Amino acid sequence: MRLSLFPAMPNTRRVRELKHFFWDVTVSGRSISLGFQGEPAMAEIVKAAEPESVVWQGDVAMLSERGEFAIAVNRGLVVSVEAKRVVLEDEQLDREARTLAVHTDGGHFLVYFEWGDELKFRRSRGGRVGVSSPGADWPLMLFIARGPSAELAEAEMDRLKSVNMGEVVAIAQSFARAQPHLEMCEPVDLLWESAHHLHRVNTYEPEPPFIFEWECATRADGYASRVLGHWDTVHIVWDWLLMDATRARQEFENYLKSYDPETSQFALDVAPIGEELWPAGHREDTDGRCMVCSHPPVWPEVAWNLYLATGDRSWLAVTYEVGKLNIAWWERARDRDHDGLFEYADTRFPQPWESGCEGSPRFDRLSGNGFACVDLNAQLVMFYRNLTRFAMELEEPEAAAEYSQKQNRLAHLIRERLWDADAGWFFDRNDDGLVRVRTTAGLWPVCAGVATPEQVEAMVEPLEDAESFATWFPLPSVSADEPTFAPVAWRGPSWPSLVLWVAMGLRHAGRVELAGRIVRRTLDAMADVLRADGTVYECYNPHGIEQEGFRLFDFSGEGDPVRRYYVGHAPVRAMVLFGLLGVEPTRDGLLIDPATESVEKDTRVEFLIGKQAYVLEAHRRRGGLETTLRRGRTTVATSYGKMLVPRIELTGS
Repeated sequence: MRLSLFPAMPNTRRVRELKHFFWDVTVSGRSISLGFQGEPAMAEIVKAAEPESVVWQGDVAMLSERGEFAIAVNRGLVVSVEAKRVVLEDEQLDREARTLAVHTDGGHFLVYFEWGDELKFRRSRGGRVGVSSPGADWPLMLFIARGPSAELAEAEMDRLKSVNMGEVVAIAQSFARAQPHLEMCEPVDLLWESAHHLHRVNTYEPEPPFIFEWECATRADGYASRVLGHWDTVHIVWDWLLMDATRARQEFENYLKSYDPETSQFALDVAPIGEELWPAGHREDTDGRCMVCSHPPVWPEVAWNLYLATGDRSWLAVTYEVGKLNIAWWERARDRDHDGLFEYADTRFPQPWESGCEGSPRFDRLSGNGFACVDLNAQLVMFYRNLTRFAMELEEPEAAAEYSQKQNRLAHLIRERLWDADAGWFFDRNDDGLVRVRTTAGLWPVCAGVATPEQVEAMVEPLEDAESFATWFPLPSVSADEPTFAPVAWRGPSWPSLVLWVAMGLRHAGRVELAGRIVRRTLDAMADVLRADGTVYECYNPHGIEQEGFRLFDFSGEGDPVRRYYVGHAPVRAMVLFGLLGVEPTRDGLLIDPATESVEKDTRVEFLIGKQAYVLEAHRRRGGLETTLRRGRTTVATSYGKMLVPRIELTGS
């Protein structure tokens, strides 16, 4: 198992100067290898026995229940473990001072170890030496410090030795205990905990233009990762929504910095001011925003749910004003042929990334005027629906009626012009007709509630077909039986975020158990990969646990590696709560509608509505799956199957 440890403690947010900086810890049998950002290992520790357990906590890997650990602090790595031998480079090893000096492309490194009074050195293969400490009755303490020069590496080592490691580990474990807990089954529980730590290590301190702590999609990748926006941030907000509504709202406020008040366009993404990122030319004089194109307009859906969780009307009023202006931008800029259907920029230019489905075979043939994209049009139906909700909530009935009319008109066009009855699927439409490549884009009319019951029924068969979309990891971005299926980004790999959207759509279409099966298989697959590789990926191999060979689309032919420790497309907590257990705030109260076939017989999950903590328990009884909602010691409601808990019962007032 390969883990990456990020320097995030004791101040978990002070990481700007270490933005793409991490240590690799690889555990294989009795061996623990330690290196810097994928470089060859600088040290290898051999234990007398295999580690009892390995728990990743972002900056700490707990290597056993006895408290053995590896921890990243500042620019250093410290390991405390009961060892049989440590293997180091012999060439630059000062045996008397117990130090090893290493210079690589990653900088200057100093390795120091404390371990017993008597050491034995034995030369091994390849110019390495094995060090053992016979009779030592205390653990090996290994320190690795990094600096841009040998002198600064030495200064970092002095600072590293002065840190109270026990205190730092305790802080990390305290953070782990503070999260709302899930008790379902060990693999999914570990995935839930890993998601908690992913949010922590991907969070930065406030910096212009962000006024709150802000979260990127991943810190493990050096390419344009220190940005906020696109639809990654929407998924991050979903994942915080029932964990910490204040944190979710702050992240949403940060996301609104990608809105350009001069044009009413949402940017592709937004970076801290002064950050040197591609494409730099598109960020000049835009407060960090990249205006080369926009991104999927799904934010109003999470905004409505955020309002339901917080009940803040003044916040809703501000968000509504942004929504009115932004929908007008889409109407002006993305219906060039004025046929009532909208086109992503992907349909006109190579490499715009506006759809979030870059490189999809849908876009293999571009058009100067663009063509109607089924996902965008369904997303804009959701946009209109939420503007209708905003307007009604803010007592603007005329505006609500106007947006409702636009919603219905666009939904009708999607059903009439983008549906293929023979194929039983929704497709894009270009100048030559429907683009008959079956992709997950065709599921967005289900997500948006546009598809009729008959259309949903027709789409169920491929969703349950292992040769199509019911693969080991569900919902490949292109149906597995399509000739254009390939192991590259949106040409085949599965994206967990799409599972969340599709599950919510299927639920609202009355297909709760199908939604639950898809979500559960996704969680199980992600957990299997986490145990094998120690990470959460941006997208996954639909056909099995082996992720090697699956790439991102970089328009160069070979592709970039799929990014690791990726929270932007992995809303694990939202998939459990919304997709599997059916916990959903509504205007009337809290809806709970678990997918009974896919929920363990004894499940317990903690979550928050606003600032109030709740516990949902599910137990298999003779009458079916019994669910109980508790607030503290108070039982709020109990039911078999679906239940709606009124707001007055939620608050207890």
